[in-house]
Amino acid sequence: MLLFAVCGAVPTDLCYNHSRIKTNQEMDIVTVDRQKVLDAFAAYIRPYDAQDPKVSLKIHHTYRVAALCEQIGRSIALEGTALDLAWLCGMLHDVGRFEQLRRFGTFDDSKSIDHARAGVQVLFEQGHIRDYLDDDSEDAMLRTAVEWHSAYRLPDGLDERTVMYCNILRDADKIDILRVNVETPLEDIYNVTTAELLASPVTPAVQQAFL
Repeated sequence: MLLFAVCGAVPTDLCYNHSRIKTNQEMDIVTVDRQKVLDAFAAYIRPYDAQDPKVSLKIHHTYRVAALCEQIGRSIALEGTALDLAWLCGMLHDVGRFEQLRRFGTFDDSKSIDHARAGVQVLFEQGHIRDYLDDDSEDAMLRTAVEWHSAYRLPDGLDERTVMYCNILRDADKIDILRVNVETPLEDIYNVTTAELLASPVTPAVQQAFL
C-alpha cells in the first residue's frame, strides 16, 4: 500500500492497477447522491456530543478522509460514479467509531471493540447503509472496504476492483491519521499523557512485524 501524500513520486499504478480495472463508471450500476450521504452522516452523528474532542476529531477525520479518497481517485483518473464511490468509502469508513466512543470512551480496539467490525454492524447488519445509498449493488464492495480499512493487510481472494477501493480508503485514512498525530494532543487520542506514551516500550510482536 502506497501512502500517496508521502510517496507521490511513485507511479500510482504500482498501488492501484486502475488501468486494468473496470470501474463503476464503465459498469453504470449505481448513482451516489452526495447530499443524501452528507445528510445521512449528519443525522447519524447528531446524538453524539460534537463538543467532545474525540467525537469532534472523528467527525472531521471522516470528512477529510472522504476528500482524500476523492483526491487519490482523481490522481488515478477515476471520474463520475467511480470517483463518487471512492469518496463514499471515506464517508462510511469510521461509522463504528462513534458507538465505540459512546460505550467505551476510547479509540483502542484492543480495550473495547473492533471499530471496523462495529461499522459493518451499523451499516450492513442494522441496515443503515440504505440511509446513504438506495441501491444495494455496491454493498459487497463497500462492506469490504469498511471492514478491512484498519486491518494490517487485506485478505487474499478479493477482486481487483474491490482491492482498488480498499487501497484508496486505507491510504487516505493513514494520511489523515499522520496529520492527526501531529496536530492533535495525544491525550485526546490515546487517553494517556504524552510522557506516558513516549515512555511506553515497543513490544516484541511489533518489532517482529517490521523485520
